[in-house]
Amino acid sequence: MFAEIVSLWVPKSTSAVRECQDVSGYHAATAEVGGAPVVRAAVADGATTGYDAQAWAALLVEGVFADGGLFLPGGDGPWLEALRAAWSERPTPEGAPWYVAEAHRRGSYATLLALAVEAGTGRYVAVGRGDTCLLHRRHGALAAVFPALGPDDFGLTPPLVRTAPAAPPAAEAAPELDRTIGCVGAGDTLLVLSDALAHAALASERDGTGLCRILESVGPAGFAALVTELRSCGAMDDDDVTLLRLSSWSPAAGADPQ
Repeated sequence: MFAEIVSLWVPKSTSAVRECQDVSGYHAATAEVGGAPVVRAAVADGATTGYDAQAWAALLVEGVFADGGLFLPGGDGPWLEALRAAWSERPTPEGAPWYVAEAHRRGSYATLLALAVEAGTGRYVAVGRGDTCLLHRRHGALAAVFPALGPDDFGLTPPLVRTAPAAPPAAEAAPELDRTIGCVGAGDTLLVLSDALAHAALASERDGTGLCRILESVGPAGFAALVTELRSCGAMDDDDVTLLRLSSWSPAAGADPQ
């Protein structure tokens, strides 16, 4: 089990709190997959260019907790179809001008990182698309990064989960979401970071400036101050920022960690 799970976020400096397009959430060992308690966590970052991107990001995160089939091999297809159907049923706001109706028709986009961890064994599955990242920390060092991005791989046009597929589904279509598996050991911490913070953290890891170590323990007040400092010194872009942290895993009694 994890000693603590926290979600911290700060909107971009020019936005009100309600305008933050990052959405995060977690269920602490309440879901059941094959009879084993599972921790689920997710962060989605709505794209500014999409229609009501915050709502699409929220729908993606809610979907992670509603249907664990997402984490099965090939499970992202039916999972996304159900969410897209729910989105398509949203009516255009009554009396909206033509350009709002057109934006509604074009749809929305978001990055996604979703994670399921077996509470007893520490085995995990992560799925995602875009530049929201999972950083697996072990003994104060980086054990794994998913997706496999470096500090020079962040840009303005990451792959995104869309409200409609980019092309009609083919019989042998590749999964839309990338997938990885791993295992946390005693004392390991998992950090799920939206793009601006992921970029800064990976650059810090390369340069040896210790940001990841701070992220492993920072609290709400310290996080807000840290974001301000990183922005002011140019170490991080001024964007919505989310840290979802699953801290210090330990095996459950009687578990068989792999």
